[in-house]
Amino acid sequence: MNLKVENLYFRYEKKWILENITIEAEKSLITAILGPNGSGKSTLIKCINGLLTPQKGQIKLGRKDLAGMSAAQLAKIIAYVPQKESRCFPASVFEIILMGRKPHLNYRPGRKDKEKAAAVIEELNLEKIAFRDFNSLSGGQQQKVLIARALAQEPELLLFDEPTSSLDLKHQLEVMEVISAQTDNDVSALIAMHDLTLAGRYCDQFVILNQGKIHSKGGQEVINCQTIAEVYGVEAEVRYNGGRPVVTPLSSSKCKAG
Repeated sequence: MNLKVENLYFRYEKKWILENITIEAEKSLITAILGPNGSGKSTLIKCINGLLTPQKGQIKLGRKDLAGMSAAQLAKIIAYVPQKESRCFPASVFEIILMGRKPHLNYRPGRKDKEKAAAVIEELNLEKIAFRDFNSLSGGQQQKVLIARALAQEPELLLFDEPTSSLDLKHQLEVMEVISAQTDNDVSALIAMHDLTLAGRYCDQFVILNQGKIHSKGGQEVINCQTIAEVYGVEAEVRYNGGRPVVTPLSSSKCKAG
């Protein structure tokens, strides 16, 4: 289902973090939320997920108004993948993924829930680590397990908060390929991220935030040297490879067309 955010405002105390945010994330597409540190990317993700309550605006998933939903109701349609898992209690990969079924449980996991967890493990090629302790895994493996947990929820919307920021190049690509594959299942995906080239390679729509406001939004064309100079204060060269933008930072401030 399409996600629609209209005229969203959010503030901490007297400071506005988000102002007049209006975006639409289309079904079966990946929408990247881009911008420098402090631009409001993570705050926007948390407002959509119900972790924060905006002072003004509307958030809809299809015809569903998310504002009136409880946390339990939201968990049935939205899956949130943080940058990393803060909890460190001992649990196997299978147990972590099975937790994704919690919004659908009456009391305890049943056969259907275990079958779904097993199917996701197979889909993401996690069989070899399925019964290892989550805490023993590398950062890239842990991130794939968190994505698997989200998929086990069977959500209509996937939210990611900088899922690749602490990963090496190989695991960045693996994680983005996993996310990309999910949009074939009529699932919307919204990703807050920093890497413009990685976003350009895997994402379909782009929203660039600057100081809590939308600077630009649209397709590949919004990733250009002028925008990068205005938002990031960086001179960059933007080339295209296979129709996708490749960004090379050069120095601070001035824009250079490439």
